[in-house]
Order: sequence, then C-alpha cells, then structure tokens
Amino acid sequence: MPDVTVTTKRAIELKAGFDLIEALTPPPAPRGRYALAKWSEKVNAAVELYQKQLKQQLEDHSHKDERGKAIRKDIGGGRVKYALIDEDAFTAASDALQEEEVTLTGVRPVTQAELGDCPVPVLALRLLLGTVIEDKEPAAA
Repeated sequence: MPDVTVTTKRAIELKAGFDLIEALTPPPAPRGRYALAKWSEKVNAAVELYQKQLKQQLEDHSHKDERGKAIRKDIGGGRVKYALIDEDAFTAASDALQEEEVTLTGVRPVTQAELGDCPVPVLALRLLLGTVIEDKEPAAA
C-alpha cells in the first residue's frame, strides 16, 4: 500500500473528520470500513505524537516554580493555562510543529463505492475528501 504524507495540521483535520463518521449507521461497506480503520489508526497515532510534542513545547516555554515544574492554572473543564514566558515564541514553535510532515504508511484512498450507503456528513466529507476519500464522482449504476 502506498504511503501518504500530510502536515500535522492536516492530520488534526483528518482526525476531526474520523470523529464525525465513527459511529454512522449504516456503516461503510466492509472494504471501506477496513480502509477507514487503517487511516484512523495512523492519523490517531500522528495526532497523539503531536499532542505530546505540544505539551513539551508548553512546558519548555513556561515559567517554572521552585521545583522546576511549569506553572499552570486550572481554568475548569479539565483545561489548564500555562504561564508562558513568551507567547510569540510559543506560537512560532507550535506553528512549526503543525507544519511538520507526517508519513502515514499502509493507507490508500477510499472510493465512494466503498462507503456504500453510509451517510457521511457534509463536514466530514469536506475534511476527508481528496486525502482519505477519492475526489471522484461515483460511477453511475
């Protein structure tokens, strides 16, 4: 199977698309389900790596307490805000992380026919079309 190279930013967009189609009824046809599962696995791994790297960037660009730990404040809803030393430097570093290329191995484009009767939402289609889902008109029946 071919490899597909995308930016980390594109991988994040693809993950959002997969999150939208994860539990659709009826599901894609078996071949489509298998191909989408491979895509989802590879994209999730790339996004997890990005999230770890982003957390490290936050730690590196934050003020430290007396124990050397990054200072952060709980802002509710399971979210925290870091006390950044230089927000512009952090923004530049995080933008660079998003522009890094990621190679997804063992994936291939999914055809419209392989989706079968699966009602793919328009937003998911916009996110996945051209990378995951082939950008072709389905063949006439």
